Parts: sequence; C-alpha cells; structure tokens
Amino acid sequence: MQINLFLAILAVATAVLLCARTVKGQAAENRIALAGTFGGALTNKARIKFWSGEGSMTEESMDMSGTKRQYYLYKPPGARQGMPVVFALHGGGGTARGMDRLCGGITSTADRYGFAVVFPQGLKHHWNDGRDANARDVDDVAFISNVTDRLIANGTADRKRIYATGISNGGFFSQYLASKLSDRFAAVASVAASLAAEATENKSEQPVAIAFFLGTKDPIVPFQGGTIGFKSLSVDRGKALSANQAISFWLANNHTAAGSITEKVLDDGKMSVSKTDYGEPGSRSEVVFYQINGGGHTWPGGLQYLPPTVIGRVCPLNANDLIFDFFSHHSL
Repeated sequence: MQINLFLAILAVATAVLLCARTVKGQAAENRIALAGTFGGALTNKARIKFWSGEGSMTEESMDMSGTKRQYYLYKPPGARQGMPVVFALHGGGGTARGMDRLCGGITSTADRYGFAVVFPQGLKHHWNDGRDANARDVDDVAFISNVTDRLIANGTADRKRIYATGISNGGFFSQYLASKLSDRFAAVASVAASLAAEATENKSEQPVAIAFFLGTKDPIVPFQGGTIGFKSLSVDRGKALSANQAISFWLANNHTAAGSITEKVLDDGKMSVSKTDYGEPGSRSEVVFYQINGGGHTWPGGLQYLPPTVIGRVCPLNANDLIFDFFSHHSL
C-alpha cells in the first residue's frame, strides 16, 4: 500500500516539475522536494520509525526570537557524553524527518562510527544559505549555533568534533556554516552543491576541512556552473560556480599547500568516481573532491527520490561511509 502511495506521489511530483512553468518565485529545490517531503508524507510520527539506526531519536525545540525551531537528535546505542556530532541538513523542500531515508541510512552509519546526528528543520523547508535568492529575515546560522551551544552545555557533544553535511540547499548551507562558524565546525561535506556565487565573499576566519560530492550530470546545480534550478521552470535560484571554481575557492580559503593525489574509487561500467585529495590528510586545510561522472542531483548511495529523467541518477558509492570516515580524521 505504501509503495503504491509513494509511486503515486512520485508521478504527481514529476508532473508538477515538468508542467509548472507558470509558478514564479518558488525555489527549484522546493519543487523537487528532495525526498524529505515524501518521507514526511509516508511517516506517521506516532507509529512509524523514520530512521535506520538502532539508537534513539528525540524531537527537540528552542525559541528563536519568538519562533519555535525544531530538530531531531539521534544517539547511537551505548551513547556517551562528549560524542562527535554531525548536523545533517535537508535540501530545499525537504524535511528533517526524511533526511535519513534520503541518505540511505545515515543513522546506521552513525552507529558504526559512534556519532550522534542532529537533523534540523528549516523554516518553510529551506535554509538561509547566503544566496541572495534565499535571503529572508531568518537567522539559520544563529539557530545552528544555539543548538551546538546546547549540545556542548548538556554534555552531548565534544566541542572539538562537530561537523555538518547536507544536500543541495543543505550543502550550500553547510559551507555557509563553515564560513560563519569556523570556530565550531571541524569539517563539512557538501553534496550536490558546488559554491554559490555570493559565497566568494564568505571567507572563514580559520581553515575548515571540506569534502565535495558533485555529479557531472546534475540538472539543478550545474557541474560547469550556471543558473541553479531546472531550466524547464522559469525561476532563478542564483548562480553556482563550477566544481573547479568551488575547489579553488576552498583551497585559497584554507591556505592549502599545492599538490594533490587523484585516484579512481568506483567504475561499474555505468558510472565512475574519482577522488582528489588536496593538502595534508587530517589537517584543517584538507580539501577532498569526489567527481561523480554521470551522477545527478542525488546523494551517493541514497534514495532515487525522483526518476533519473528528472534529477539524474544515484551513484552506488556509499557517501555516508566516506563522509563519516572523513569527519573521524578531523577535530578542532
């Protein structure tokens, strides 16, 4: 029954994507719904577990200037005080509740690595990620900063081992957090988000290790740079720099020493992935780039949340393991 419902939702969403040319001012990310919307539609809060790990999930909230902000906190089995913590940021149109499913089970990975995971919820399903197109009177950086303060104060988080990752709007926001809170985040990972044009003004006070996962066939955030969003929808979500320009920015931001090592990490005959590592592994200046040849606007190893004809293909590479391994080698 749920499968049929999910397929029906996908069909409707695809029709909206292909036909809604008259919709103005809506984020392209919002139209694709980054699977979080689907996760929310299929999940009854009272009855259905929406995470894959074996640990516990609690719903938390805090007041931000009169606005209630919500997030979910996942703790793996045997959770202890002073744990490393990963913020997992949904894409535009997504939900905190749908993020684990979209990522193919990030909480299961957290179990293996002994990390806690925070799933924050963006207001109206979006993050103020520094792009002019997303500018609004919402201080999401302050929200995340306050959550980290709470986690440190109550002993949940190791203040030296706090990280952020996200897809699309969440990936851009991860980088924005790194630039604004470089004294808090030891490393970030950006999926399906290169670098917003405005972000070149957002240099961090100190280096922040970063990993990119970018598909060469991404129809929303162009690998070679350009307008963010579906060409078939008459909306402009700002400009993205090319993958190479994004890497160059962070190499300069982190004062990363020259030199790199490139290796092929996947080639299944349909899709290939190369990894380029810049700088000293484990250092705060490290920059890692996974180029997913043939990959779309998707989370590697995650959910094919809309048909490949709409958002491109999911790469079989397990990004969760790679991201958590990357994080495990970095601390403030």
